[in-house]
Amino acid sequence: MDFTFEANNDSAYISFLTNESRWSQAVRSVTLLDTNVREDIVLDFDDDGHLIGLEFLTARRNLRPEVLKQARQQG
Repeated sequence: MDFTFEANNDSAYISFLTNESRWSQAVRSVTLLDTNVREDIVLDFDDDGHLIGLEFLTARRNLRPEVLKQARQQG
């Protein structure tokens, strides 16, 4: 499992894969969108339908600050 946070674009990603690129494995993505508050969460699935990752497009709004501090910082 890998947890990253990109402060520049306020996104966080939790990958449930080990030693594999999340982008090469995700064949289907589903966006959960709350139109009232614009908090996007993207679910990534592999070709077998297994959940392989979660992306938080408004990470600071969706995740607690102490959780984001535990993430590996990107960019």
